[in-house]
Amino acid sequence: MVIFALGLFFLYFLMGHLLWPWKFFNPLAFFFVIYIMGWEKSWFIWFALLLYFFLELYALSPFGFVLLPGMLSVILTYLVYLYILTNRSWSSATLLTAWYILINRLGFILLVGLADFSFLRKPAVWAAFGQELFWEIFITAFFSAAVIFILILKTNRFASKKIKFTYD
Repeated sequence: MVIFALGLFFLYFLMGHLLWPWKFFNPLAFFFVIYIMGWEKSWFIWFALLLYFFLELYALSPFGFVLLPGMLSVILTYLVYLYILTNRSWSSATLLTAWYILINRLGFILLVGLADFSFLRKPAVWAAFGQELFWEIFITAFFSAAVIFILILKTNRFASKKIKFTYD
């Protein structure tokens, strides 16, 4: 699991160096949605905390600007999957991925806006934010839905059935 976490960590940094539109793929959203839908274990929240903590150490933003929205999006996505989107389908994967990215980006914007307001700085310019958010949601949700669709067809674990309410 440690090797997988390191691979995901470096993949996250590699994504910024790809060409348009592939640079908008969010590997963390992709991984967490696939994991939530496939295994339904709550211990991955601790894994997400550790992963976001290490990402926070290398971020240029103030401490907490990556960790707080990331953990909020993981926990809310997990709860939405457990109590609202309770089936394993490509449409659930699409909605969960969009939800994860939207919560993550809106949390980051809220923190940046609060920091700008509290330090009386000029507000950041968000001209291309909407377009980048659209491409990030579209690319990542497409790949999540495609992978879930293939896994539903090929594996028994991802068969379209209701989730199990187990708390372990």
